[in-house]
Amino acid sequence: MMETTLFICIMLTCAVATQSVPPTIQGQTSTLPHLTGCFSRELMTFRCQWETGSLQNHTEHEDLRLFYILEKDSKKWMECPSYSSIRENECYFNSSNTVIWFPYVVQLRSRSLDIVYDEISFNVEDIGKPCR
Repeated sequence: MMETTLFICIMLTCAVATQSVPPTIQGQTSTLPHLTGCFSRELMTFRCQWETGSLQNHTEHEDLRLFYILEKDSKKWMECPSYSSIRENECYFNSSNTVIWFPYVVQLRSRSLDIVYDEISFNVEDIGKPCR
């Protein structure tokens, strides 16, 4: 019994250690796409930005989509209202899509929606950054 327990503990430790090591591509550490943050200059609009990580080509970059839920509304995920034409990897929320005092949940997903790469939650009043 004790040997079985020890074996299971060793296997679980190996499994956890294996999962925490990022995969490598050509000797470099691979990173998954991830959100770099959301910010607002005046609390009437905001932007969310992300990094593509180790995605290799432009087609893969275009497969990334931003979805959000405004928690005061239904739990229906909506896609980014306006992808930036000036800056890659950015979603712009105009004043029609910005509500303060209610939490947002934002997810970076694959186009097929079957992979969620990253998720953050925030209130617009908490992401305000004054212009410099």
